[in-house]
Amino acid sequence: MDYGTRIRVMRAARNMSQLDLAEAAGIVNRDLSYIETGRMLPSPEMETAIKSALRWPANAEVAFAILERGNAE
Repeated sequence: MDYGTRIRVMRAARNMSQLDLAEAAGIVNRDLSYIETGRMLPSPEMETAIKSALRWPANAEVAFAILERGNAE
């Protein structure tokens, strides 16, 4: 699962629209759309703001890895 998909999944889990997340993270909605579709990678500052707005859990990367492994089988 690519980075943009992870953001989209976490955003959906938090019941946030793209606009909600963009506003909460202090970024432009178009940039968030580009990140979610893989057309753009976020700057380190943008990534931190997005993860903060999503209340990104420390174990999220482990959970995504487990999901990917399960989907590969």
